[in-house]
Amino acid sequence: MITSRQIELLRLIVDAFIETGLPVGSRTLSKQPKMPYSPATIRNDMADLEEFGLIIQPHVSAGRIPSQTGLRYYVDELLQAVTREARIEETVRSLLTKDLQQEAVLEKAIQLLRDLTGMTALVTMPAFNKSKLVNLKLIRVDSTRLLMVLVSDAGDVRPIELKNNNTDQAELDQLSQILLDKFLDQTIEQISVRQVQQLKNELPASAEIIDYLIPKLRGGLKQLEKTHLMICGIDQLLQYGSFSDMDEAMKLVQLFETPEEVLKLIDFDKGLTAIRIGQEIGQEQLEQFSIVKTEYRYSPTERGTIGLVGPIRMNYSKAIYLLETVQATITQLFSGIHL
Repeated sequence: MITSRQIELLRLIVDAFIETGLPVGSRTLSKQPKMPYSPATIRNDMADLEEFGLIIQPHVSAGRIPSQTGLRYYVDELLQAVTREARIEETVRSLLTKDLQQEAVLEKAIQLLRDLTGMTALVTMPAFNKSKLVNLKLIRVDSTRLLMVLVSDAGDVRPIELKNNNTDQAELDQLSQILLDKFLDQTIEQISVRQVQQLKNELPASAEIIDYLIPKLRGGLKQLEKTHLMICGIDQLLQYGSFSDMDEAMKLVQLFETPEEVLKLIDFDKGLTAIRIGQEIGQEQLEQFSIVKTEYRYSPTERGTIGLVGPIRMNYSKAIYLLETVQATITQLFSGIHL
């Protein structure tokens, strides 16, 4: 079990890594102000921390740096709130004003976050053009696979894989037409429980498959609603990464130029200020980076995500403070707009 002394040493190692990016040794730690422990005691505790998987030795004869597990422990257990800075909060309020349109507010917000943190900033704006259903086809691809293909009024197509059953194509065509007639030109919000129940009453023999298909239909329409994504400072990523060649760097840039992929990266822990570190992100190109994100209220019923992507050794406390300061300001501002 980790001791309080080892926890304090881990905090010092992470703080040093965030500040310098360099390994730290027992002798350096022993010279910290008010450090009551000898280099030998610190070495023993560092050996235990290494055994716990919380710190690693990046090179032979080097000191230690936190592992990604150690950084996660630090973020979850040891992170301390930074002192609020009136100057920064006033800057945020003065730049994000009611004089701007909502999209302009969000654009200004991520520019501000980029300038204050030196990181890549991003924000999503909810989709207000709700997708309407204009075509629906149930298709047997082969003996083991079925597809539901939805077409929206914007012309976007969404194929959805379904679990297999014994329904033949003729029956699927009939059911496709029934569903299309019932829900044509409707959005996800307009597909009501009453309508679904009426349909099941009209087709009692198909009640089970209707219960299975309706959530798939709703989910497909939701996916067809395009969330607007804005990113500022993609070039900042190249300053912090350690790339073996230009191709590797370009893959990272291309990832952030693909909105669908970026939206997947930030689709976690909804409603919370949350952090993913290195390998937790699930993208090989981002193993040297962390994502910090939170949600803001765009309207009484809609929320968006605002976040930062930066080096794994970012100052997490400061990043959270700046992000939440901007988030609170734009939420307040948009609440006023919608009153």
